[in-house]
Amino acid sequence: MLPIDIRLASQADLAEIQICAKKAYEKYVVRIGREPAPMHADFAKLIDDGFISVLFQKSL
Repeated sequence: MLPIDIRLASQADLAEIQICAKKAYEKYVVRIGREPAPMHADFAKLIDDGFISVLFQKSL
């Protein structure tokens, strides 16, 4: 098992963060009849403001 670490997200992570949010919340669209707010968050700004961290595997 590779070691893991946490770092602040960068704009290079933006697309993957958006995909993660979509996958996490898409199951609620049918239940509430619309896309939940987290699917439309301004992730670029949240990244710039230092509010998003990412977990990643360190390479050996």
